[in-house]
Amino acid sequence: LAVYGAAPMFFYVFHLYVLNLYLGAEARWGANQGEYFGFDALWMVWLATVVLALALYPPVKAFAQFKARRRDLAWLKYL
Repeated sequence: LAVYGAAPMFFYVFHLYVLNLYLGAEARWGANQGEYFGFDALWMVWLATVVLALALYPPVKAFAQFKARRRDLAWLKYL
């Protein structure tokens, strides 16, 4: 949680771009009631949430380290 808290806006914006990939795939190939681009059960939604959080961990950690290293860039404190 400390890693995600060190760069919360970066995580928020980055996860929106990843989720847009999902929406693009669904728009391209269509919704099919859970077979490829949907969820049949709530546990699948939670599993996708955990997988997404784990997949975004390395880039968020790298950005948090960059943000901590470069205190001279004032605009980084907003990300």
